[in-house]
Amino acid sequence: MNKTLLIFLLFSFQIFGQNESEVELKPLKLIDTISEESTIDYLKEISVYEDNNHFIVMDFNHNEGLFFLQKKYDIWKVYELDYEFFLGKKTKIVTVEKMREGFIDIQINRSIIDECVDIYGFMFLLNIELLETIMFSNFYNQVCYDEKSKKKVKVCRAEFEIINGILFIKSEKLPNDGLSCIETGEFMLQGGKYIRIN
Repeated sequence: MNKTLLIFLLFSFQIFGQNESEVELKPLKLIDTISEESTIDYLKEISVYEDNNHFIVMDFNHNEGLFFLQKKYDIWKVYELDYEFFLGKKTKIVTVEKMREGFIDIQINRSIIDECVDIYGFMFLLNIELLETIMFSNFYNQVCYDEKSKKKVKVCRAEFEIINGILFIKSEKLPNDGLSCIETGEFMLQGGKYIRIN
């Protein structure tokens, strides 16, 4: 996978399902630079992920969100993953695991409760060489009860794999199930977009 490091992020929240033929990458927003070691040491203490030249925090300068820090020479650059649903007290990081070489799996849960209990999931790819992200809706779990208190559960999951620059997505999504989850497909990165090729 040459020198490109991709970070795989899974998040939970609400989004519409995707059946697009192409999905555009979104650039990270550079918000600060840090050279003071004491500041970096503090941020590492509160980080949810850390390796030699990168770490991730959910709070930066008293702002909630998800922030990616990358070391370039003696300076740390701070980028914000500019997605509003990282905010809020209902957002909780459940796990942070290194999946395979170059990938990190971060599961963030957020549920919405109305007539049903809904948990939404997202797959984020963070390319730290290009400093761009892309998001796919990859999980949906819905539990509803009818007027007789009978439980009805619907679930959709999608898994991904990247082989030779092609993103393969295998989804359990059923036709007309009403769940927000990406469908099975193959995508190739071309000109800042993942283009569906199958």
